[in-house]
Amino acid sequence: MPSNRTDSPTTTRPAWIGYAVTFVVEALLTLVLVLIEPRFPLGQFPIVYVVAIMMAAYLFGEGPAVLALVLGFLSFVYFFVQPRYTFSPPADSPQGWASFVAYLIGAAIVGFATITVRRSKRRIERLLGEVSRSHQRVTDILESITDAFFTLDREWRFVYVNAEAERVLRNPREGLLGRNVWEAYPDAVGSVFDDEYHRAVSQHAAVEFEAFYPPFDAWLEVRAYPSAEGLSVYFHDITERKRAREALRQSEERFRNLFETMAQGVVYQNADGGITSANPAAERILGLTLDQMMGWTSMDPRWRAIHEDGSDFPGETHPAMVALRTAQEVRNIIMGVFNVEQNIYRWININAIPQFKPGEDKPYQVYTTFDDITERKKAEQTLRRYQLLSEYARDIVLFIRPDGTIIEANDSAVKAYGYTHDELLALSIYDLRSPETAPSVAEQMEKANSTGTVFETVHRRKDGSTFPVEVSSQGADIEGERVLLGIIRDITERTRLRRALETQVSQLQRALVPEKPTIGGGYRIAAWYVPGQAGEEIGGDFYDVFETEDGKVGILIGDVSGKGIPAGALAAVTRSTLRAFAYDFSRAGEALTHTNSVLLAQHGEPDTFVTVFLAVLDLESGAIRYANAGHPASMIRHSDTGEIECLESRQPPFVVVEKQDYEEFNCQIRPGDKLLLYTDGVSEAHHGSEMLGVEGVEQILKEYGHVPPEELARRIFEAATERAAGEIADDVAIVIIERPPA
Repeated sequence: MPSNRTDSPTTTRPAWIGYAVTFVVEALLTLVLVLIEPRFPLGQFPIVYVVAIMMAAYLFGEGPAVLALVLGFLSFVYFFVQPRYTFSPPADSPQGWASFVAYLIGAAIVGFATITVRRSKRRIERLLGEVSRSHQRVTDILESITDAFFTLDREWRFVYVNAEAERVLRNPREGLLGRNVWEAYPDAVGSVFDDEYHRAVSQHAAVEFEAFYPPFDAWLEVRAYPSAEGLSVYFHDITERKRAREALRQSEERFRNLFETMAQGVVYQNADGGITSANPAAERILGLTLDQMMGWTSMDPRWRAIHEDGSDFPGETHPAMVALRTAQEVRNIIMGVFNVEQNIYRWININAIPQFKPGEDKPYQVYTTFDDITERKKAEQTLRRYQLLSEYARDIVLFIRPDGTIIEANDSAVKAYGYTHDELLALSIYDLRSPETAPSVAEQMEKANSTGTVFETVHRRKDGSTFPVEVSSQGADIEGERVLLGIIRDITERTRLRRALETQVSQLQRALVPEKPTIGGGYRIAAWYVPGQAGEEIGGDFYDVFETEDGKVGILIGDVSGKGIPAGALAAVTRSTLRAFAYDFSRAGEALTHTNSVLLAQHGEPDTFVTVFLAVLDLESGAIRYANAGHPASMIRHSDTGEIECLESRQPPFVVVEKQDYEEFNCQIRPGDKLLLYTDGVSEAHHGSEMLGVEGVEQILKEYGHVPPEELARRIFEAATERAAGEIADDVAIVIIERPPA
């Protein structure tokens, strides 16, 4: 705080002025005393001149005081000591000598005392001046320092506030001086400032701290020093420093995060080439931890570095070493390094950048960044193989962008479609598809791009003709571009053969499961068949109804393990063989025994078996002789009681046991009764672990046994479908025969 007091500089005047003034004053004093002598004899008293001497000594110093002493003495002796008007000493007058001596002694003492007072005054003035100047210097220093500063008395009142403190505290000093700091800044109460200031005073110890003051949105660095008078506080606003420090911390954190998470590998090497740091990507690409790499140089043979042609890559020519040696950046160098963790070579594209300390032209370290281009190298090799494949393959080969644009085609494509090579490259895959297949193109391309796919479709030639094709398509990254590789085969001949085979299979299927079998004697019959495997029209289930040699009726149902044409062929052989033996013998057991022997001789393949149920029915009496080779139990519903009779027989399937004699059993179907035959596609229908089972079939037969055979077959199939949650995996065959009521 600047001082309000101004000290005038000491005025320097010429010394003669003091003498002149003293002379004039002494002369005037003597004149006045002489003039008033008759009435007021003051001149007889030397005290008047002593006062003059004292004034001269006080005002003008030693010289004028001596002059006043001499002039006063002479005037006093000449005008007022007897005898007057002479300078002779009073020879015989004791009073005169007393006055004479008294004047000299008194004047000397007073003069000396006055001079001493004057000197003391001047010393005091000099000391006060020094104190004032010292105070001013301190004030000037406090006003000029960059720190804010204030002092508090023992009552926490502001005593001094410098200009910087005014700015930081956002208050003029006139508004602070004499105020209590906690009243002026109530938000500081209970804060770090409160705690630290009180600690400094109570412990009489200096404190230093940093604290945030919310009302100012500012960070302050504070140093507080206690004294007997109160507390002196130096502080300055470090908000920008804090922000800069925080920005630096965030920048370093971002750099560290980038360093730790970036896909590029980064390695730092010192001036000697020794590795000092590496990021996780570098560890992953190189197959080494930082601890393992620490101290390695490019000269270390453990890198097993190679050029693209497979030749050795000497350590001294590594990009990092070249950058250190030449003090120049080295960019886009391809190198193969052996990854010991994966036991393969990884290909990397390297950039090496030297770093310099200020004022130096020799690098103190170098950092290298490198991209793992192994996949790109593989893609290049794959592309080369594709090119060779494309050149020599008999199939059509197309390279297609995900949007369908054709970017390359082989000679087989040119021949197959009738376009020139350039014309093909101007088309998209949509132009080569038959119009009716266009809606499925986008979905097929998406699947090819993600997982690969094989499908059949129809393509169109330049002349508009179409031909069936099989497409195998797979997505691949080739030279940084995502493409679909399509290998397309003309399957015209295969399609023709397949259609012919499908015709034969359809005929075989109809033979195995006749759509509307018939039976005489007023009996009603219903048959139901549904293949369970999508895309396989022919299954392993079969049934038949036929007349035997003695006029009885054979009722047959069976199931071959497996699906497709092999199962259908075995089913056909089993059906025809069993039918032949049943026609000749009219006995179910003998027919099964002979059929098993034939099948073992001709079709004894591992893991293949056939289950069969054969019943020989006498239409007139309703008597049944039956035998079972491992097939689910058939059932009879008796109309008069509603009871269910299971025709069980625990005998093995065909082609499992050699020389198996199948036992024959007897039962009776009465008027109005129903005989149910079915395959395991019904009883084993399930969703999760719960199957319909024989018990479920029995329950349906008991509940709906009164309905016509056709309706009953539908009910059984619906129950099986419901139990399988709509997805029956196996074939389903159902045959129901009803004897007419009496």
